[in-house]
Formats: sequence, C-alpha cells, structure tokens
Amino acid sequence: MRNFDEKRRLRRFIYSRLTIVILLILLLLLLRSVFEAWQREREARSGRDAALRSYEEMTARQENLANRLTRLTTPAGQEAELREKYGAAAPGEEVIVIVDHDNNEAAATQSSSGFWAWLRGLF
Repeated sequence: MRNFDEKRRLRRFIYSRLTIVILLILLLLLLRSVFEAWQREREARSGRDAALRSYEEMTARQENLANRLTRLTTPAGQEAELREKYGAAAPGEEVIVIVDHDNNEAAATQSSSGFWAWLRGLF
C-alpha cells in the first residue's frame, strides 16, 4: 500500500499546475534560445555569402589586373595604353574624322522644325 501512495504522490506532483507552469516556462526559454541561435545562423550565412561574393569580385579583379600587367610589359601594349588613355599619336600620324552625310541632314531638319523654331524665325 505504501508503494501505491508513493506513486499517487508522484503523479499528483507531476500533473500539478505548478509543475506544468514550470515546464512551460522551461519550454519557452528553450524556444527562445533556439530562435536566437537560428537568427545568429542566418546572420552568419548572409555574412558568409557576402564574403564569398567579395572574394569572387576580388579574384576577378586580380585576374584583370594581371592581364593588364602582362599586356603592359610588351611595347605594343604600352603603346596601346598610351593611345587609349591620352590619345597620343606617333610622329607622322594624323586623325581622320569620317562624317556621315545623311545623319547631318537629318539632324539639321529636326532642329529647324517645330513651334520654337517658327517662333525664333519671327525675331
């Protein structure tokens, strides 16, 4: 009989309101900790992704700079870079400007038509 009373007391204690409230509080604390860990994991993942993108950009930039450096080590590359940056020309070279005749006429007709052109023509 004593064993039966001990079991009954244990069941009463386990199913008491106080025990259930304490267990619910513990559950809420655990859920809060899990949520905070999940948030930290999301932040770490986004940071890792940003670092990976930055690394890829830096790698591409390094390759580009290496290609430009190898191009600048040759005389032809140096000349091309000077022409590109400063518009330099070798002695004896001249600049030829090719103008399309049709485009100039179309631009002239467009600018002379319209209300404002008519109004300017009055004065």
